[in-house]
Parts: sequence; C-alpha cells; structure tokens
Amino acid sequence: MLRFEIRATRMALRDAICLHIEKRLEELGIHFKFPSASKVTYHKDSFPAMMAAGLEKVTVTKASLQAALFKGGIPCTVKDLDSRFNQYVAELAKDLNKMRVIVE
Repeated sequence: MLRFEIRATRMALRDAICLHIEKRLEELGIHFKFPSASKVTYHKDSFPAMMAAGLEKVTVTKASLQAALFKGGIPCTVKDLDSRFNQYVAELAKDLNKMRVIVE
C-alpha cells in the first residue's frame, strides 16, 4: 500500500500520482517510468507493465504451501506457523521486496 498527500499544485492529478508511485518503486529498487499522458489512451494498461518491472513472479500451489506449514507437525504454535511461513517464502525468491506471489 502506498499513501501520500498531494498538496496545492498545478501538476495534473495523473502526473502527481504517477510521480509518487515511481518514487516509491525507486526506493524498492524497481526502475519504472509511466508513459507520458499524451502517449496513453487507457491508463490501466500501464499497471501490468509496472507490476512486471523488476518483480519476480512466484507461483505457489496450495499443496506446497500446506506442506511447508505442516512441516514439523501439527498442531503448532502461532510462532511456529509464522516461522515456517517466513522460511518458505524466503526460499522462493532472491529479493522479497521484488516478489509477487500467485497462489494456484
């Protein structure tokens, strides 16, 4: 989630929003620039490109997630469950900030 405030400006709302999103992505090490408003007819098309820029798609099956969470036995404490989940996710991607998880 990204929250920001737009104060008094003469900048177009679309440009202000895109600028804030681009700055946050840069902080995460993701280099993406929205096309200029004059080159876009449907702004929603930019978002799949943004999501793909620098992000690693990781597909997780329900069975593999369940196996990882049950590893070590069930029932377990919430702390154990949290630890198992974090270990499983850490094994999936090189950079957690650039990981996009899809559960099948």
